[in-house]
Amino acid sequence: MNAKKVYFIMIGSLLFVVLLGFGSLVVGDNVLSAHASHLENLRLNSQVLNAQQSALALAKKEVAKNTALNNIAKTIVPQEKDQALTVREITDII
Repeated sequence: MNAKKVYFIMIGSLLFVVLLGFGSLVVGDNVLSAHASHLENLRLNSQVLNAQQSALALAKKEVAKNTALNNIAKTIVPQEKDQALTVREITDII
């Protein structure tokens, strides 16, 4: 082997390493982008679920607060669908 052959082998090796490094950067960037978008979707889903959970907790509080009022309304308002009878009962009360 003479010096010229070693020089070309070294240049070829250097180009191969540079291309290999560039390729690994591109592949790594694609993988990280895919994982980042997946993580962003998971975070958005988590925020939506948290909002739904707080809305559900608020709704449960409202239902618990209004249960007594609902029971009173059921006893006051007649459950029958006959409007004439209902009107007659209300006029009798008045």
